[in-house]
Amino acid sequence: MTINEIKKVCVLGAGTMGCRISLECAVRGYQCVVYDISQEALQRAPERQKMMAAMQVFQGNVKQEEVEQGLARISFTTDPAKAAANAD
Repeated sequence: MTINEIKKVCVLGAGTMGCRISLECAVRGYQCVVYDISQEALQRAPERQKMMAAMQVFQGNVKQEEVEQGLARISFTTDPAKAAANAD
């Protein structure tokens, strides 16, 4: 599989690294699903990602429009089968 064939990424963990990795992938155009066993971690993740994205916009690394589109590509689940379904 080449990088151009990847469409959906599954990220394990909604902590700092998982939020950062999924945000980066989503902003670059990939569909992302974030899996975690903790519903609380998943509930906090979108706000963490928005804060991370705001810093990236502030630093000029990405445009606000790209962030908004990227955030729309991210979903969250505590179901491992759902998270891995169709992931590349």
